[in-house]
Amino acid sequence: MVGYALSETLIGGVGYTLAWVVLVLLALAALMLWLGPLILAGGTLVAVMLLQQRDDRDLRHPNLNGSLDMPQQGPPLPTGEPSVWQALLVRLGLRTSQPQALAEPPLVIGGNGVAAERTAARIVSDKPVATSEQTVAGLSRGPAPGSADTLIPRIIGSGQTWRLPNMTEILDEAEEVEIQYGDIKDRARIIEQTLADFGVPVRVVEANPGPAVTQFGLQPGYRERRRPRDEMRREAEEILRQRGYGSSRRPITEDLIKEVMEEEVSKYERVKIKVSKIQALTNDLALALSASPIRIEAPVPGRPLVGLEVPNTQKALVSL
Repeated sequence: MVGYALSETLIGGVGYTLAWVVLVLLALAALMLWLGPLILAGGTLVAVMLLQQRDDRDLRHPNLNGSLDMPQQGPPLPTGEPSVWQALLVRLGLRTSQPQALAEPPLVIGGNGVAAERTAARIVSDKPVATSEQTVAGLSRGPAPGSADTLIPRIIGSGQTWRLPNMTEILDEAEEVEIQYGDIKDRARIIEQTLADFGVPVRVVEANPGPAVTQFGLQPGYRERRRPRDEMRREAEEILRQRGYGSSRRPITEDLIKEVMEEEVSKYERVKIKVSKIQALTNDLALALSASPIRIEAPVPGRPLVGLEVPNTQKALVSL
């Protein structure tokens, strides 16, 4: 009844012919909505299968798409996650979660050309071989921990394997730089002379050469400073009192004070050199030593010395 009422309403509104056209269009739209996901899934599956066939062909024939003159680039580093199309294949049940290795020759590490002539090629086996003792015991534990065969991670998305390079192939052998003791002695003399010229006496008591800088241990000296006149006068009066002066019969006169100050009272006193005096002459030391920058460490930890770090003329390479 509902369909008959709708058809009569549609025919009465647009006519018999247009009513059939509207019904056909509605039927086609419903069919597209129902078959649309199936068509999309089928197209995606075909595209994934084509990509898989292309990847398998590239793995079997790696030289078809590249130039014969250019060296082959190594396999990509493992990312720890499968690609998008591989994950889709796993979900659809067309491929297992772990791809099987392709039947291909062992991977040879050692390079070609000049490098191959210097170093013999090393062949990496895919599976460790159990020893006779392990075979008899019925157990195959694989390679021992720390051996070379344990350092063969799998590359996700490919059947190839790769081995971590040896440390000797990565690191260059460092050349030891001979310590120039004569140059160290000359620099110590220049440091003492330069500071003495500016009224800052020091003594270089040690030198610790390093790969980049040499630390000189400076022991600050003393300098003479004229004493204040009031202090000298008080000392002269104290000397006169010790001799019995200061009473009414033997008064302390100005002449006696001047005489004692001239003959018996020291006019100068020794004062320790301040570290700030040495730090203020950093630029002058750099100019005299023809080395920059110069760093002052005051004091050296655990030592009553001032550390003066001067860059070496020849720097040594710090290797592993």
